[in-house]
Amino acid sequence: MTGELDDLLNGLAQAPADRSLQGLESAVLAGVAGERSARHAVRALVPAQAAAIAVAVVVGVTAGGMAGLSLSRPAPAMLSTALAPSTLLVASR
Repeated sequence: MTGELDDLLNGLAQAPADRSLQGLESAVLAGVAGERSARHAVRALVPAQAAAIAVAVVVGVTAGGMAGLSLSRPAPAMLSTALAPSTLLVASR
């Protein structure tokens, strides 16, 4: 089995390349340069992203605080306890 594999690999090594390798290096370097410029653009947006997160936190804290203040007062339905189950059970005895 290993002899067959060695023969196949030797045949592959002696065979001509199935595609041209001309321009491969320049294509790889162009791809690397593109990735670098994309990362540079992302780094330029970091302050804007941080500002957006800060604004979202401030809005959330403010809205949450306002909601907490409005929930501290009892709702009108809770003021009437005449029909509470505990009062109905006492009245039926």
